[in-house]
Amino acid sequence: MMFGGGGSKSNASPVAVAQPLYQSLPSDAFHFGGFVPVAAGIPVGGRVHDALGIDEMTASLLHATDTYTIMQRPSLTEGLCPACERSNIYDVYDGVTGMHLFIAKERSDCVPRYCCAPYHSLFLELKAAAGLNPMLSHMVDVDTLGTVLTLERPGCMLAKPCLCCVACSDPCKDGMYMHAGALSADVSAGGIRTTNPRCVGFATQPFLAGGLTPTLTVMERQPTGFRSLATVKGPCLFGGCLELCRSTKFSIAPAAAVGGHVVEGSLGRIVKRKPTDLAGNLREAVTDADVYTLELPPAAQLSAHQKALLLGTLLLADYMYFERDGACCDANGCTLCLVHCGGCLLPCTLRGSGGRSAGAGAGGTGFMADQ
Repeated sequence: MMFGGGGSKSNASPVAVAQPLYQSLPSDAFHFGGFVPVAAGIPVGGRVHDALGIDEMTASLLHATDTYTIMQRPSLTEGLCPACERSNIYDVYDGVTGMHLFIAKERSDCVPRYCCAPYHSLFLELKAAAGLNPMLSHMVDVDTLGTVLTLERPGCMLAKPCLCCVACSDPCKDGMYMHAGALSADVSAGGIRTTNPRCVGFATQPFLAGGLTPTLTVMERQPTGFRSLATVKGPCLFGGCLELCRSTKFSIAPAAAVGGHVVEGSLGRIVKRKPTDLAGNLREAVTDADVYTLELPPAAQLSAHQKALLLGTLLLADYMYFERDGACCDANGCTLCLVHCGGCLLPCTLRGSGGRSAGAGAGGTGFMADQ
């Protein structure tokens, strides 16, 4: 199945497009428009698109796509042994055509990952996947693919030692930096940040992280420095068994202008999708592999690097909010939901009489909220 760029001819070989990921989206899907065509004949790699260093192929794919579906690959090792934290891998698709755009693979040290996950320092490398055979994309060695974007997340142990605390100072504030292209393997996460001239922008928590409303501030690079691009806000309650019942939505609004009125969600939204079938419910119950959509309105006319920033913000949100609770249920009980308070995530947990519980009598069950 091929999609052309308005009927124009190209000497380059066309890009193969997979079948649509969803034949019909659930009723809670958020649409800003109809079909978004993907131009054929985009060369793999190519020249640099802009001063920030994004290559032409990546910029073309980002420009042509307004709805993204991000699927985290489940780990059998984590399912059998939750203490064995593996590096995350995400597949990024065009949410309309199902075209496989990128594969994002985590690069991190095993000791911080085992001891501090999900607050550990990491790089998340986005690899070009548009030229892969759709039937073989899950079998390819991801490390052999070219890196087009790199997300840098400073975390525990050294860069951000207090990420699980109230977000009242820089060591307590979570965030990420998005870079065009690859970074050297010699650089540690948190060691480059905005000093890289190819840093597209970053996302960080404001003071107290929005209080009861989880909030991220997204900054984009300009010739004169960094300016506010958007504010991402989510619900107070999310995660745990609540994921089985409803989708979790984060609104993306433009940065507040002086004296201006900001419409929530006018720049789009991030949706952590609830499972729609038995397999999805089982995945949610025993793993932390999730499915997201990033929905951006064409009317916003976001540039390639702005879309890359918002895509990176979605991946950061997965680590911050949805990797924390892991599987909904385990041998110790079930996590009903997480409560956001000043940057801390407080789990509301249901345990049997054998586990710790607040207000539970002998042989009874109770609710427990702990950090």
